[in-house]
Amino acid sequence: MPRSDHDGWDGVDIQAESMEAERLPHTVQHYMYRHLSEQQHFDILLDDDGPNEIADLVGITADGTDITITLVHCKYSSEPFPGHRVADLYEVCGQASRGAKWREYGIEALLRTLYSRAVKWAARNPGKSPYLIGNIDELYRMRERAPQLRPHINTVIAQPGLSAAVCSAEQQHLLAGACSYARALTKGSFTVYCSP
Repeated sequence: MPRSDHDGWDGVDIQAESMEAERLPHTVQHYMYRHLSEQQHFDILLDDDGPNEIADLVGITADGTDITITLVHCKYSSEPFPGHRVADLYEVCGQASRGAKWREYGIEALLRTLYSRAVKWAARNPGKSPYLIGNIDELYRMRERAPQLRPHINTVIAQPGLSAAVCSAEQQHLLAGACSYARALTKGSFTVYCSP
């Protein structure tokens, strides 16, 4: 199940998770922001990092019939090199499982919460924006349209401290459990980004 990323996290300090308001380029979050925005289209991509976050990054895409939310859960490595440490997966798998529950709460509730959190993020970081793609007006319009759209939630885990080459049976069981739970709740995809 683990999928190593295409260039081995070049330029990333795998022990640095949060890109902060300054958008620190050597972090796991910034890498995932760049990578995902190059690989797929988002109408909105938000930095939701912080206490009680929905996810570190939240991507939103909508068309005439569907709305897709991508919840990206990032975690730093406990060591400066990739390996098969189970501890590196516990928290991020828990975050993925908690994030999946938004499918039960409803997309409108998720978007309302995200809108409120984005306003508070901007208030805590004057002159900065939580919007990596899009803006507050687009999120508001998305909230208005959401009840008429079919919802989908995709889950992404990013843990460069996990090495795909030496992934242990215990790590695989942990990932499989999080994957099964998230997919059962969301009916969406579950993707793991790790080191080779």
